[in-house]
Amino acid sequence: LLIFGAGLLYADGIITPDLAVAKPESPDGQTLIFRINPGAHWHDREPLNGRAVTVDDVKFSFERQIQGDGSFIRKSQWANIDKIEATDPQTLTFHMKAPLAAMIERFADVNAFIVAPELVADGRSFDRNTQVGSGPFRWVDWSEGQFASVARNPNWFGQQRHPFLDGVTITQPKDST
Repeated sequence: LLIFGAGLLYADGIITPDLAVAKPESPDGQTLIFRINPGAHWHDREPLNGRAVTVDDVKFSFERQIQGDGSFIRKSQWANIDKIEATDPQTLTFHMKAPLAAMIERFADVNAFIVAPELVADGRSFDRNTQVGSGPFRWVDWSEGQFASVARNPNWFGQQRHPFLDGVTITQPKDST
């Protein structure tokens, strides 16, 4: 699982850089400029095999969500995006239709994850067997409605903020009450 949020994740209640090197620049209130961490790599699993995360991966993922791919349930979250530009190999620029203070939070949301094009090429479904991310944890196993397990990614690019856990298994409750 890759939590991107254009490189932002929640830590101590504060949005902090993750896949991006810093919070986005916003020169005019309608533009967000993200610089992707050049050390970011996908997990060392097929079919990505630890290759670098690119701005093209990020652009592809957001365009996929904006176009309404069925695996993303929050298409409306991106309705304010007018255009996405890969302005150089490490920079992605989002142009908004109107100023919206909540856009940064939307990029940091857990549903703003990045999917490499190879994982969904040729109509392949994005499922538990194709979940390759770049974050501090990598999928180990899950059983729908029962549990999900992740383990520390030893090759994570954010080692200065390394996870303090070797892994986590979350057991899903039998019902929500």
